[in-house]
Amino acid sequence: MNRKNYWLATGLELNKLICDGQKYNIDYDIMVEIEVTALGFKRFRQIAQIIEPPVLKTDQVNIDRSYFFFNKTLLPDPIIRVLFEERIQNNYEFEFNENEIKYLSQLFFIVKNYQEHEDHELSDKFVASILCQMVIFYKMVMEKMVANQPQFNFNTYTQRTANEFLNLIATNFRKEKKLTFYVNQLLISKRTLSNITRTVFNKSPKQLLDDHIIEAAKMLLHRTDMNLKQVSSDLGFLDVNYFYVFFKKCTNMTPNEYRSKKIPSQSEQ
Repeated sequence: MNRKNYWLATGLELNKLICDGQKYNIDYDIMVEIEVTALGFKRFRQIAQIIEPPVLKTDQVNIDRSYFFFNKTLLPDPIIRVLFEERIQNNYEFEFNENEIKYLSQLFFIVKNYQEHEDHELSDKFVASILCQMVIFYKMVMEKMVANQPQFNFNTYTQRTANEFLNLIATNFRKEKKLTFYVNQLLISKRTLSNITRTVFNKSPKQLLDDHIIEAAKMLLHRTDMNLKQVSSDLGFLDVNYFYVFFKKCTNMTPNEYRSKKIPSQSEQ
């Protein structure tokens, strides 16, 4: 099977890899199951289900659907990552016009074509950019659907400050791992920042900061040319043991265990 961070397959292709009656565990973080039907008058309905982690049985695979598997490392941008992580549900039904469905079909066509014909370091980065476009597009669609729901009508200051905090994390997390730096930059108190992030993201500022560091760590751990000391140093940890403890506390596994799980052929240098 493809060992990249993504895999796009039809139900027919997926069925060939599954034995009757046996549970099949896909070695990816996320699976998105998609089916498109024509409604007439150039309108289309798309049903999508997000399954995390991907677990399927033979009788659950629909040959008329598409299955897009990917790892969370393909969502390196903190804002895009939060948009995906803070989704309000896992089952969706959308209605698109002809141009919108053509746009989505083209994105999936590009991923499929790249998957079949390209095999080098840039493939993950390229597909990550496509995935980000998809997340943003669906977010725009969802915003239309929930525009009249009060819980999504954050005021401008709250939303802007939340986004500024995420941008500060992305820029400074290697050097600044304490919230004091961020509240000083935003000119607000820790309590105010906590209220904002819990309102917008349903997470504390510390959770958002730690999540970003962990995702950066996972991306580096996928690099076979870096040992733990180098990964730790790149992330701004002065002591590799502190990084080790921090990673285990956040993920319930050590950095070595993560590498063994995600990169079976990887041996620690």
